[in-house]
Parts: sequence; structure tokens; C-alpha cells
Amino acid sequence: MFSFLKKSNTIDSPNLNTQSDDLKTLAESVYKKNIELGVTNKTLSLLSKLYEISILSLEPQDMAQRVSEEIQVDLVFEIVGILLYNNESEVLNPLAFANSERLHKIESTYNTFFDKTEIPLSHSQFLKKIISSNKSASTEQLTEVWDSLVSKEMLERIVSEGHVKSSIVYPLVSGGTVIGAMLFGLNRSYEQLIDHEKTSIESFVNVVAVALDKALLDEQLKELNLRLKSVNTILSHDVKGVLGKNKDMFRALLDDDFGTIPDAIKPFVQQSYADTEKLIHSVVDILASGSNLTLQLSPFDLKAATLEVLEDVKKDAQIKNLSVECVVNDADYTIVADKTQLVTHVLRNLMENAVNYNIQNGSLKISLSRKDSDTFVFVVSDTGIGINEEDKKNIFKEGGHGKDSIKTNVHSSGYGLSTAKKTVLAHGGKISFTSEGVRCKGSTFTVELPVITKVQTNSISKI
Repeated sequence: MFSFLKKSNTIDSPNLNTQSDDLKTLAESVYKKNIELGVTNKTLSLLSKLYEISILSLEPQDMAQRVSEEIQVDLVFEIVGILLYNNESEVLNPLAFANSERLHKIESTYNTFFDKTEIPLSHSQFLKKIISSNKSASTEQLTEVWDSLVSKEMLERIVSEGHVKSSIVYPLVSGGTVIGAMLFGLNRSYEQLIDHEKTSIESFVNVVAVALDKALLDEQLKELNLRLKSVNTILSHDVKGVLGKNKDMFRALLDDDFGTIPDAIKPFVQQSYADTEKLIHSVVDILASGSNLTLQLSPFDLKAATLEVLEDVKKDAQIKNLSVECVVNDADYTIVADKTQLVTHVLRNLMENAVNYNIQNGSLKISLSRKDSDTFVFVVSDTGIGINEEDKKNIFKEGGHGKDSIKTNVHSSGYGLSTAKKTVLAHGGKISFTSEGVRCKGSTFTVELPVITKVQTNSISKI
């Protein structure tokens, strides 16, 4: 019996070992899968939080601080920092840091704080290589990051008491350009991270880069809006005011309010009056393009308004010796609209353009008709320089004057047609143009406006 058992044990032993090894392998596989699953769930949760932060309209520093804190708490990192890169000075400027409690105590002890410490790349070849190559890197030597910026004693305590065993730095890249860096202090070496952890870190680093770029862009737009408001104030009150006074003075001289002026001087006064009037219209166009359009709706005669503007335009047309034709069909031209906006930014703008971009001894044709009893059609045709194919796609954009047009009309602001379109659309109409792009064949602009306006309120947002 003993002999059999002994023999039997000897025979079965390899099977038992194999089973044991299989169970061990299976256990390790399950353990690894559980870790990967845990990392995946934590990463998805963190990415969701970071996305929620990224869509908020936060200042860059506030956004960075919230992101850093979320990552530090969720992943239990010792240090999480976001730094902005200044390309000109080659310096990484701290934007936000979130550290563990023990790291805070060490910082306070030495009165040296990471979120107050700029890092010139000249002090760290490690960081310089990361920024220049756009590739992340890790190190277990904290001096490679903080050398000469943080005392050696403090760094030693960060390792011994703060348990920071390694640092990983990722460049934050947007549009192929490095805008900053993200720094992590871990309580283990980078090699000890499983692949899922490394991939997870890279995924939310990319999210942070996008969020930071958005926050920086929002900040730039806010600064730009403040500057525009300042410029608009100057244009509205100072420049426009002075130009208006000058125009009135030139008009008074032409009307002989101060006595008859010599014939030799009169052409110069006429030209000064015309130039000043054009500048005033340019200022008005620029101011209108940069603000919300508010309509004051009331009925008025579109035909009378058109003919009134045409009479003013004829004065400039005579200087170029342009023939002017006006065709208005018999109909009721009462329209409910904002007369000031429509006259200034549409009727006057299009007619003055037809004169300014016309050739000497050319022609100008204005027509107004009523189509299908529910649409007014206003058309302006000229024999000017035309619009080439390259300029056609930008013709209604702000600042969209073409290369040839700016040579012909030096007073062009580039905002007239964009403001005209904005005004027409606000009234529920549409504006279009045709042009062969050939000199002397000119352009034709067509505006269609509803007889009964589709606008239901007096306040129209910027288009």
C-alpha cells in the first residue's frame, strides 16, 4: 500500500505542480485585468470631470487649478503641475500646482512653492529636450527639473518625506506648437506604471492641452473685446465728432456762409468735403460691424429714401463724369424697417461704392421694383473695376476689400459690405452680387427686402 501510494504520488506530482502554476498564472491574469479595469474606470471618470471643466468659461489659471486638483486627488499623485511656455524667453511659468498634504508642509517649511517658481530652460536640459522634441520623459533625479531653483535639502526631504520617487513631464501641444507642460510627481518610478496607466495619463494630458488652449484663446478674445470697446469709444466720440465738425465747416464754406470763397480754392474745399464725408461713413461702418444691431422699426417710403440718397451720390458722380440712370417702377414702396440702418448701411453704401469703384466717364444704374407683391428689389450696377474670383469669397467679410479695390478707393474700410449684409439679413432679406471681374464691366449688387418685415422684435443680435 505504501509503495503504491508513494509511486502514485511520484507520478501525480508534476500534474499538481502544473495545476498550481496554471492557477497562479490565472490569478495573476485576473489581478492584472482587475487593475486595468480599475484604471480604465478611474480614467473615464476623470476624463468626464476634465471635460466638464474644459467647457466652462474659466480664466486659464482657474481652469488649470481645478484640473490639477482633480488629477492629484483622483490618481493620488504627490505633485501635479501645469506650466505655460514662453517661447521668447524660453521659460516655463507655473500656472497651477496641486500637491499632497505632506508636500505642502515641506513647501511651507522652506517658504519655496512650486506654483511661484519659474523654470528657465537654461536651468534644465531635461525640460529643454522635452520642449524641443515635443516628447514626454521621466526622471528619478529631481535635480534634473529643479536644479538651483530649489535647495538640495528641500529636494532630499521631498524624496524622503514627500515620497516623490520620480517625475514625468509631458509637453502640452496645440496645433503642433508647445503651449506648456504638465508635470507629475509620483511615489514610484515610471517603469512601475502598467501600460494602462501610462496610456491613461497621455489621454488626459491631451484633454488638458485642448482645455488650456481654449482658456487662453477665451482670455485673448476678452482682452481684444476690451480693446475694441476702447477703440469704438474713441471712434464714436472723438474721431466721428471731429470729422462731423469739419464736414459742417466745409459745407458752410461751400454755401458761402462766411462770404464768397475764391474760385481757385473752391475745388479744394469741395474735395475736402467729399473726403471727410467718406471718412465719416467708414467710421460708421466700422462701428456698426463691431456691435450688436438693434433695429428701430417704423414704416417709411423706400422710394423716397432711395431718391434722396441718389441726389447726394450724384454730386460725387459728377466729379468722375459718370452717367447716372435711375429706374423705379410704379408701386407702393412703404416698408416697415429701420430707416437709418437701411439708408446708411445698404442704400448709401452700395450707391457710393458704385461711384468710388467706377471708372472715369463710366456709368451707374439704380433700379427699384416690387416683385410678386411681397418683395422689394433694389439693384445697383456700375462699370467699375469689377470683382475678381479671389476677392469674391471675401466680399462680405469684415475687412474684406480686395487688392484692386483698395487701390481705387483709398478710403475703403473693408467693413461696408459686411455691414450691409448684416443689415439686410436682420431685416429678413438677402443680398447678392454678380461680376465678371473685368475692368469696365463692373459689378451688380441686388438686395431683396420683404414688403412686410419678418423681424418680430426690435433687438437683433450680431450676425
